[in-house]
Amino acid sequence: MLTLGHIINTVDAAPASELGQAQPVTLASMRIAREFAALDPAVTLYADALFLKANATVLKGATEEGIALYENLLRSNPKAVLVRYHLALSLLQKREIKRAVEQLEKVTTAVPQHLDAALLLGQLYLQTGK
Repeated sequence: MLTLGHIINTVDAAPASELGQAQPVTLASMRIAREFAALDPAVTLYADALFLKANATVLKGATEEGIALYENLLRSNPKAVLVRYHLALSLLQKREIKRAVEQLEKVTTAVPQHLDAALLLGQLYLQTGK
């Protein structure tokens, strides 16, 4: 089963601005998509500032803190493939190859079409002789 995620970072936009007009439409379309997909329990609508915070934390160089944020997100939503992929990338920055491979294997098992994860996993297999 293919699982897709769409993270929406809502902001308090001026109602007359383009964003102020587009944001309610986007949220409404996501709710409608969730209703249509009610037969498929893998569909989830969430807006998660914590994911964005984790990304920003890693970009600032606080990789350990970012890893902890990603892991916290995965405890509440273990099917969050995008979060898991970013966790793997962060683990690689810390040279935690074995843990990164574990995360990438989970990503490619959940979404075999995730080409970035598959390519990276293959490279790590070559490097580690697996």
